[in-house]
Amino acid sequence: MSKAKVAILMVSQAFLVSAFIRNEELPELLSAAEKEHATIMWIPVSASNVDSTFIEVNKGDEKGKKICIADYQAAGDPAKPLRSLSKHKRDEIYLKLQKDVKECF
Repeated sequence: MSKAKVAILMVSQAFLVSAFIRNEELPELLSAAEKEHATIMWIPVSASNVDSTFIEVNKGDEKGKKICIADYQAAGDPAKPLRSLSKHKRDEIYLKLQKDVKECF
């Protein structure tokens, strides 16, 4: 994961409280984003407290730094998570996300 150039996070409350996500996956991804300029994008899947959840980086020069996912580019309006949208609106978000990822390469 530390070599990822783009990461897409499907954010829900369950995602945010997962010990594995918080302690293993996110610190490494967020550290890569800070150090290697990887692109982090996230999609609000359901209501969550993403804007007040901080992940602590646990290695490297960034160790101890706290990072909030909400500081990264959201694909779609965080106030309107995917679960609240029609299929058509979800498809529009997926298409926009696809275009945004292509721009990273």
